[in-house]
Amino acid sequence: MRVAWLLTCTLISFAASERARASVLEPSSSSATVEPAEEVEPTEPAPEDEPAADEAPAVEDEPTATGLEAEPAVLRAGDDPLAQDPGAELDDGAASSDDGDATPIVLDVFNFSGDAGADVEPSLRAAVQRALEREGARVITPAPGRQACADASCHAALAQERGAQRVVSAQVLVAQRDYEISLRLHEGVDGRVLATSTQVCTICSVPDAEATAEAAVRELMANAPELRAGPASPAPLVVRSEPSGARVFVDGVAAGTTPFERVLEPGDHLIEVEQEGYTTYSQFVTIDPERAHEPLTIAFARAPASFPYTPLGWAGVSVGIASLVAGAVLIGLDEQPYKAQCDGADVDPLGRCRFQYNTLAGGVTGVVVGAALIGGGAALLVLGRRQQRDRDRDRTKRARAQLSLGLRMNGVTLHGRF
Repeated sequence: MRVAWLLTCTLISFAASERARASVLEPSSSSATVEPAEEVEPTEPAPEDEPAADEAPAVEDEPTATGLEAEPAVLRAGDDPLAQDPGAELDDGAASSDDGDATPIVLDVFNFSGDAGADVEPSLRAAVQRALEREGARVITPAPGRQACADASCHAALAQERGAQRVVSAQVLVAQRDYEISLRLHEGVDGRVLATSTQVCTICSVPDAEATAEAAVRELMANAPELRAGPASPAPLVVRSEPSGARVFVDGVAAGTTPFERVLEPGDHLIEVEQEGYTTYSQFVTIDPERAHEPLTIAFARAPASFPYTPLGWAGVSVGIASLVAGAVLIGLDEQPYKAQCDGADVDPLGRCRFQYNTLAGGVTGVVVGAALIGGGAALLVLGRRQQRDRDRDRTKRARAQLSLGLRMNGVTLHGRF
């Protein structure tokens, strides 16, 4: 009886496996694959013929595990994969469209020198663009027909024109099959160089040169400072004055007139504003790249009355020249006939006019006065120039004192004679 019972269970297990395979080949009849699980129970042997407890469960559970549990796994594998992971497609789409945080960078026209072929420039440019995009940049091309920039102002204008934060320029030197690729990253606000990289490839094919260009981009972006959440560069310093037109000095160097606006390097700067007839304004300003600066609005106070050397000097020289010319003319007219009354009885037998100019004294006086005024005016100009030189010297001393103070605060002592 036990042998017969084992044979019966084996046949049932085989039949259930065959029906499970049939359900795989015909997925539309999924309801039929459930029926073997219901037919197993009536074919089981009677309770009195049941074998020992430690043997029966092991044999009876095998067909159930291979037949009934494998079937739903096959059915799930045949379902629509989107039903198993509905968010997979949405995640891919979000990742592909998430480029709003990419840094806009203008890739300037390449500057080639040497014996590069016509096919090298587009290949290297495409390689640099690919590498920049892999580094998280949104590459913008210059307007058609634009030439490569040669200075910082041109790079700043290019960035402003294309609405970018930075500019990448390239210098490529080709000598036969040797390539030297130099890249520079420029700040879009003022065009200054933020980072550089140079890669050399000897005896290279065009694909090798492209790989060298990509390596130069990776080095460039590794050396580049990160973009700040705030302004990309220090905000400009704005200086206004009343009255306007005052001269502005930055660290003792003339920088322009008010209204004045310029981007200064981070750190401490001495700002001085001068207007003729008013007291000089002087203030130390700390440029912080992390924040904007309040404009300096200056209301000048009248300076104490001082002798106007320079204006009086120029006036004296001008009047002296005029007097000198007039005196010379009068001297030239002296004893010349007065032709308006040189006819008839006013002319002697020798043809000489009785009425003549008598301007010698006035001419001599004009020449002497003119020479004196020119000399006095020149002396006043010298004194005015000396006065201005003293002011410039004082300004330079203040700027150097500010430099010395800054160095001492940083733990460095500067010695020297100025």
